[in-house]
Amino acid sequence: MNWLKSRAVLAIAAVVGLGLMAYALFSGDTDEERIVRTLTRLGQVIRFESPPNPLIRGAALNGDLSELVAPDVVLEVPERNFVPRGRDELVRLAVAATGQMQRFEVSFSVQELEVHGDSADVALDVITVTDASEPKASSRRANLRFVKRDDEWLLASARVQGNDDP
Repeated sequence: MNWLKSRAVLAIAAVVGLGLMAYALFSGDTDEERIVRTLTRLGQVIRFESPPNPLIRGAALNGDLSELVAPDVVLEVPERNFVPRGRDELVRLAVAATGQMQRFEVSFSVQELEVHGDSADVALDVITVTDASEPKASSRRANLRFVKRDDEWLLASARVQGNDDP
């Protein structure tokens, strides 16, 4: 009788062990988790503490953004009549803005995230802290569209709402 019990316990343990191994192997991050990780990385890439060298900053942004942003990305900021198109233009504008600030920080607070196959819509709050002459914090709502290319989530478009937008 003990022999049968110990064999049953071993069989159950083996099944549970195999199940845990299969779960670990086949349960990668969800698309939602990968999009949030992309947002976190994007915030890390565009922030700076002191004005970096523009040439080095441009090269670093170009390389890092190529992994996070679609080449044909569009950013709309209607409040400022600002609509840069393409990753290269974003890099150029980010480098130009670097010289006007001592510090720039950005973080994202996701409010809604919906995945639709190979695209996703994200509504979030964008919180920025800039320091030109003195620190200034700002928060805006933004709607982002991500696309999945080569199994990576890339920012395809963003529309930043002004204070008066609904």
